[in-house]
Amino acid sequence: MQRLGSLWVLVPVLIAMLFFVVLFDVSHRMVTSDGPTVVQLQRSFTVANFRDVVSDWGGGIDAFKRNLLTLDFVYPVLYAVALSSLFALAAGSQRPSRTELFFFALPWGAALLDWIENTLHLWLLADVHDAAGAAAADFSALMVMGASVAAMLKFAGILATAAAAAVWGFRRRRYLAGVLGVVLFAVFVPALFV
Repeated sequence: MQRLGSLWVLVPVLIAMLFFVVLFDVSHRMVTSDGPTVVQLQRSFTVANFRDVVSDWGGGIDAFKRNLLTLDFVYPVLYAVALSSLFALAAGSQRPSRTELFFFALPWGAALLDWIENTLHLWLLADVHDAAGAAAADFSALMVMGASVAAMLKFAGILATAAAAAVWGFRRRRYLAGVLGVVLFAVFVPALFV
């Protein structure tokens, strides 16, 4: 835990995360200029909602799948390292408690859920390339629900870790870590409502 709890780890990973945010914005425009967002797909929960989002993307479905493969399987590693590093920095424990180890490991659980969600989306969209294909597809309700549940649990893990880093940071007088925890929490919360 102490090896990751360093600004030498945290700062470069946060910079890489910012770079990925820009890439995600550009990639979203490749999927759709003004249609539903990826978060709306993640929150679909039902086949009807899933089909509506994908149908609105039309020809951007293949771009979405490429973005999943090129960006969204790497990004979870970045946020897992960043959040684990931030929490380790905030906790600053020589001998971490079980609770501290839980929050240190939680971002990796979120990353695993992210990969599960991405894999389910790729599986669901394997033979879908446009709006007509989305309309004709027989999407599995269980897989759609599973992808959405994985996505929401992922966000819960990310937010819980950022909040814990803020609490531990301020409690242990590691104010930079506390402030960064608040900032990351504030950055990820709006993603749920886009």
